[in-house]
This record gives sequence, structure tokens and C-alpha cells, in this order.
Amino acid sequence: MRVLFFVFCMLMMNVYAATGSVHIKLLKLADTNTVVPHGYNFYTKFNAPYLLNGKVAFHAFYAKNSNEGVFSNLGGELEITANRKTKMPGARTTFRTFGSDVALSKNNVAFWGYGRRRTQNYSGIYNFTNGKILPVADNSTVIPGGKNRGIFINVSQPVPLSNGETIFIGEDSNFNLAIYAGKDQKHLRLLLGYDVSIPFGKGKFTNIYQFAVSQSNLSYDDFIFLGKGKGNQVGMYLYHKGKISMLVNQNTKIPNGVGFFKGINKLCYDSKNNQVAFIGEGVIGQQGIYLYNIKTKKIIKIADQETFVPDETDRFNEFFNLSLADGEIIFGVRDENQERGVYLYNTKGIFKVISDHDLIDKKAISDFALSSSALNKDLAAMIIKFKDGTSAVYLVKLSYSPY
Repeated sequence: MRVLFFVFCMLMMNVYAATGSVHIKLLKLADTNTVVPHGYNFYTKFNAPYLLNGKVAFHAFYAKNSNEGVFSNLGGELEITANRKTKMPGARTTFRTFGSDVALSKNNVAFWGYGRRRTQNYSGIYNFTNGKILPVADNSTVIPGGKNRGIFINVSQPVPLSNGETIFIGEDSNFNLAIYAGKDQKHLRLLLGYDVSIPFGKGKFTNIYQFAVSQSNLSYDDFIFLGKGKGNQVGMYLYHKGKISMLVNQNTKIPNGVGFFKGINKLCYDSKNNQVAFIGEGVIGQQGIYLYNIKTKKIIKIADQETFVPDETDRFNEFFNLSLADGEIIFGVRDENQERGVYLYNTKGIFKVISDHDLIDKKAISDFALSSSALNKDLAAMIIKFKDGTSAVYLVKLSYSPY
């Protein structure tokens, strides 16, 4: 095993490959021996951090899981954005729990929260900005986009945008999903409804269930989404300034695979480089990571179950989350021997970042967690879990050398 030692909370190691090496430095932001800001309790569990311009936000439990909250270092130091003692806007109660999906923009943190007072349930999407928590949409918000659409029964996947708005998925009483954006409950608008005709398909969308905006512009009029239609129609689409274009669907052949895509998941969008990365699935259990170029309309395989682990004789077997930035992809994977690792793809190949073969501070690694916004410029953010039951949030500085 390779042993990694911390120096001033940082470490350095080389991962060698035939076409060069990836150097990494790990900076620990918090672990389960860290005291929560302004308190005396320790963190107990972390969810994958969202990274943007060197800043992170994440959801975590603390005080032996009796409390939880949203945390960020948007202001420089790691601080509590909201916890179970924080009053919910528009409700005479405090937050009880939070969603694991937390997101950042330059000045805002967006998150999902839930509370309860007597028999009344409150849940919604909230935006933390300038020290205040403001509601964007909740289960009392009237749905925009026409008359008699009712109120939201659920809202999810919040991402704050560069213009101060938040984009999210909203669900109506008929369980229809659509994409909305706005700064607050009074200034919401429908961006993309489920009753839109499917490009290069039949009929209209019956469901819109996932989307991705680009870190490079964080815009409401430029995003990727997944949609379903009748007859097992499924596809990945580009929404750009009101126009919808089909990128990949159930009639797209799997590069270097067998047959056509049957499932698409874990979208990441880089509008600056016209690229979309995703996990694709096919018949007979096929799974892999693929990169689509919007300009050339070409799709390439990055890695699949026939791809060998770098410097190993085993193949990749199961892919988890991934993140795309500036033509590079970081992803989590489990190989044929159930060993776990995090790998980086660039134009020179695939390189190991870290795996459960490594030790940190003489501690054995058991698992990793990445968000869909885990890579930004030359930085990555991740959760590393250890076999002794502890875990930590790390920033990882990545650099590639041809030697």
C-alpha cells in the first residue's frame, strides 16, 4: 500500500501512467474530529461537496447525528448556512432536515429544507445571500405558467444562477415535473414544461427529471436536461434560448458498445467547450462514461466495463458520479474486485487520483463521494471515508505532468 502523510494539513503524491503523471495535493477542510463552527459538537457525516471557484458548500450531520445543517466557506471560513435551529422563512418553526443537494453561485447558496409545526408540513428551496435566507419556492407557492396550475407539491435540484435567480425542478399535483427559475416566490417563471414536443421523437414529454447548467455561465437559458416520452422514449436534450435540440436518445448507438442507449444519468455540462459528460447504460448491463460534443455532434467513450484500471490488470465495473470542467472529467468507480477509486480523464488518458489502495495519515480508505460539481479548474472536492468509520471533506489540487 502507498502511505500518504500530511504536512500542514496537506500532502502530495504522484500517480504514474505511460503518458505522464497526475500530481495531487489534498487539503482537509473538515473531518469527524472537527468541531462545527460556533459550537462544541463534532461533525459525524458528510454529503458530497459542491465546488465552484475554489469555494464549497455541503450538507452534514453533527452532534452524534442529532443535528444537521448546510455549510459553506463562501465568506472565506467554513460557516453554518442553516441548521435545525434556523427559522424557516414564512413559517413559525425551524428547519428539521435538509436535502443532500446543495449548490453555489458567486454570492449565493441554494438548498432544500423541510420543517413541521403541529400537523403542518413545510418544504421548499431556499437561497442564502448576504447573510439572509430567502424562500424561492415551497409547497405553498402558486405554480407559474398559466391559470389554475395549483401549487407545488415538491421542488428539488436547486442551483443558484449568476443573475441571482435559482433554477429548479417543480412538481404539480398530477406528478408532472417541469423546470422553473426565479429570485423568489413572486418572480418565478416556467422555463420548460413537460407538455413540449419531443425533438426527433413522438408526441410530447411525459417527464423531465434531471438537468445540468454549466459552471462557466450558470445561465437560465442554456442547460442540458433528461426527458421521457411514451413508448420507452428517453433522451438527453439541450435547452438554449428557448430552443430544444436532441443530443442523445434511445436510438443513439453506444460508441464501442453493443446496441443503443437505454438509460442516461449523471449529466455534466460545459458550455464553454460545448461538451456534455454522462453515464450511459445499454442492454446486458452495459455501463460507461461518455462525452458528447455539441458542435460536432459526436460522442466518444471515455471509459466502460472493458476499460482497464490504470496500471492494473482489472477492468472498471461500476461508475458512480462524475464532474466535467474544461475538457477534463473526474469520476468515481468500482472495479471487478470491488475496489474503489477516483480517476481523472484528460486528452492524455485516464489517471488515478486516489483509491482504496492508499492510506492517509495511516488510515485505510473505504469509499469516496463526488458531486456533479466536484471539478473546477485545477481543483476537485470530495468526501473520503475511512475503514475506521471516520470521514473528511477534502479539496484536491490536480496537476498533470508529461513526465
